[in-house]
Amino acid sequence: MDASSAATLNIASSTAFNCGQASVQTGGSLGWDTLSHGTYCAPGFYVPDRRWSYSIIACERAIAGSYADGAEQHPCNSGTFSDAHGQSSCQKCNNGLFSPAAAASGSRFCHECVYGKVSGAAIAAVCDDCPVGKVSPVMKGVSCDDCGPGTFAGSEGQYKCASCTAGTFQKLGGQSSCSDCAAGKAQPGAAATSCVTCPIGKVQPLSGSPVCDRCLPGYVQPAAGQKKCLPCPGGYVQSKAGQAECQECE
Repeated sequence: MDASSAATLNIASSTAFNCGQASVQTGGSLGWDTLSHGTYCAPGFYVPDRRWSYSIIACERAIAGSYADGAEQHPCNSGTFSDAHGQSSCQKCNNGLFSPAAAASGSRFCHECVYGKVSGAAIAAVCDDCPVGKVSPVMKGVSCDDCGPGTFAGSEGQYKCASCTAGTFQKLGGQSSCSDCAAGKAQPGAAATSCVTCPIGKVQPLSGSPVCDRCLPGYVQPAAGQKKCLPCPGGYVQSKAGQAECQECE
């Protein structure tokens, strides 16, 4: 063991010590702090059991990913980290970062929350998926953003909102899906917030359609927003498509 990782204390053979409490009954010496209940290593150091003997006690420096309180070494808890040796405490991960549950060696650094995940509080053990209707388009996100009108996020953990397809719409923000245009209406574009009412001379019998259909010759539709065309009655004709009225026979 080199000088950078341990400090050694020689104790007279008559000095009393208690291995179970990791302490010795002696005055303060180099590398040691005297407490009311005994003497321990300085903060950032600890006393491994194998170092106790009648002549030598060696303090070891806490490894990265852990901290030492002078008596024992402890792994950093979830949401905290230690990136250097000899630390007396672990640091908190900032918002947008996390460190997993403490392992035997603890965490040496914090991880960035990836796209679609966020950490809105310090000391996070995991990053949370953005819920449906929300996204996080950046690394180290701290909060999720609502999808705007005309878009949606249909599953958790998304980084980008999807546009409503032709024949559908969404007038609200923060939604998990789009709605079909009703029969009698249509929407030819994407990312729409409303549907277009079929004009006179055109109809749409189905929901979720991108276009309205023209009435065929012999059929008309004098009203807007309708599902079907009307046939010309006897004595009337219509030779053109997409018309609103029939014409009287000459």
